Amino acid sequence: MSYNSAYREDDRNTMSNVILEYTRTVASEIAKTFLSIPQPPPPFGDSLVDFSSLNKPMLYSIGSGWTQIKYLPGGSTRWFPGNNNLLSYTGTEFLFTTGNFSRWLICDKSQVNGEYYADAPRIIKRSSISAVPYTARWYYRAPGSFTDEDPWVSLEDIWDSITAGTMMYGENGIVAFIDSIHPTGMYVFTR
Repeated sequence: MSYNSAYREDDRNTMSNVILEYTRTVASEIAKTFLSIPQPPPPFGDSLVDFSSLNKPMLYSIGSGWTQIKYLPGGSTRWFPGNNNLLSYTGTEFLFTTGNFSRWLICDKSQVNGEYYADAPRIIKRSSISAVPYTARWYYRAPGSFTDEDPWVSLEDIWDSITAGTMMYGENGIVAFIDSIHPTGMYVFTR
């Protein structure tokens, strides 16, 4: 082997090692960059609700940033305990859902408890049955007899929901319309 060919061989090996080292360095820097990008928080905070059945468009429609405020186990024979009318929670929106998201609705907090109403249309922003806003008739009556279970929140007009088993919220441990309590439980979130 001549001096020139040996020199070129050495040069090639050196160049290969330089390229290999450079590639490793770049790959390492890229990995560090991607690993340091903060991951978005789970859409439902630290809730144990299983949202794995939601496809991407549905998850996008529901959005993220939700905090669980109430949970009712599946098989319950009474609606949510307590009688706070959902007044003591921060946030401007509510998400009412079953544990498997087969039924859900999003509405502004003011639609639930911003004023007293009886069998009045309330605006639902979107739900498992509609991607566009619509109204459903609910109840949130002034304190008195037979109002401790209010607010009543339903996927459709309350009387249709009672028949269809699509009531989403009632409180004070009321024993009524419990066929709507889903086997996967009932959840309330706010954001």
